[in-house]
Amino acid sequence: MVSDQYQVRLVGVPRIQLPGSDVAIGPAQRRAVFAALALRPGQVVPRDELVAAVWGDDAPAKVTGSVYTHISALRRVLDKIPAPSGQPVLTASRAGYCLTVPAERIDVFQFTRLLEDARRCGSLRDTDGERKALGEALAIWQDEPLAGVPGPAAATQRARLTELWLSAVERHAELRLADGRHEEVVAELAELVCDHPLRENMHRLLMLAMWQGGHADDALAVYRQAKQLIADAAGIEPGRALTEVYERIKAGERPSPRTCGPGARRQVQLPPRAQPFVGRAAERERIGQALAAVGRGRGGSLLVEGGPGTGKTALLLETVAAARAAGHTVLWSATDELAAMTSVDLVCTAAEANATAGVVDGLHQLDRCKSAVLALAAQAPTVIVADDCHWARDRIVRDLRDVLDAAAGLPLLVILGARPYPRGAELQRVVRRIRAGGGCIELGPLSPGELHELGRVMLGRALTPNPGARAPRLPGGIPVYAPSFR
Repeated sequence: MVSDQYQVRLVGVPRIQLPGSDVAIGPAQRRAVFAALALRPGQVVPRDELVAAVWGDDAPAKVTGSVYTHISALRRVLDKIPAPSGQPVLTASRAGYCLTVPAERIDVFQFTRLLEDARRCGSLRDTDGERKALGEALAIWQDEPLAGVPGPAAATQRARLTELWLSAVERHAELRLADGRHEEVVAELAELVCDHPLRENMHRLLMLAMWQGGHADDALAVYRQAKQLIADAAGIEPGRALTEVYERIKAGERPSPRTCGPGARRQVQLPPRAQPFVGRAAERERIGQALAAVGRGRGGSLLVEGGPGTGKTALLLETVAAARAAGHTVLWSATDELAAMTSVDLVCTAAEANATAGVVDGLHQLDRCKSAVLALAAQAPTVIVADDCHWARDRIVRDLRDVLDAAAGLPLLVILGARPYPRGAELQRVVRRIRAGGGCIELGPLSPGELHELGRVMLGRALTPNPGARAPRLPGGIPVYAPSFR
């Protein structure tokens, strides 16, 4: 019997939900094949991509026969639901296989659409709309996504969707705290922090909820426990956001919506941009191509390499502006020479959400924010711009490398800025990797034409067009010496 009342469920064990009953997909690998197709509804999935998604590097010698067997069995299961065109739901061609199911009938797409609705409401300061959309999204989440599904593609999607869910839980908690619903937040997060002990923001929100409810001592105990867990697992101290809440509570401050609600994040500023920015046209075009690619869903990595004074930071700040103008989520970080630690202190949400606010302080040390970065990239094209990476400790660079690993499968562009020296062993490995992929942009001296234009800008007047006249001189062609034009 064919029914047009159905839902494809990928949260939990993959299945088809019909009125009054669920239709099982079959054994684990068949569920993996089904999930790989359902995560790309209406798209032809080439056979080799399907094999890679389900078996990875462990594909058996006769894997093609296994694919045919699973597809044949899936067709029998999917005969119970109709395609919009009246044709079979699962079709095959020389190009691959296609599952013709509307995305709105697949729960994970319903979930991500509601999260996008929530993000849009948040950008418009529509708190009620944001809260409603988040609540509906979280109601879909009844179990682990793709439960029991093997294969590398399922593992990646499971991690991506879980990060989206956790971020939604945290944002929903922030909104409820602003409404004074601290008891609900305590009841929910007290259990979740046990399952996700290294999520500092979750500990922070639990502390705020306890503080708001008049249980300051319990909130301080949460901090001490979180601090110990973080030290044991990563050998580091808690980030600034968590520590600031601890210090406020310990100092005896009274909680308020400003300190407990979603508006409690501190506004900060990027370093000043060069006005106007002169030169580096080829480099800017290349970066622009990478920004366009991430907007189309293709991640990647670039290295902007230049010695002191070459304008590396100025170019990266232009990149931040261009990425924001394109509507991408942007994370800016810069490594401190003395501490050798990277602080991702500047978080740009999408351009429309930051038309006036500019940049929001929401993430802290990069080695603690990988999950948050991946959650952002799962929602919208995301660009990380990390300057002065030559100062970063190897441990920090290893976390950067983990983010680079994820960039290929997400709309995530990672742009690193570094001097040719000094460099630790881990950064050398990352640089070799980016260079091998053709992603290195080397900043040398400015060209004569760029020097001429920079001289005109610095002098405030047009330079002589006489070909025989002496061109402006700049030591080594290095932009930082622009004040020395003579």
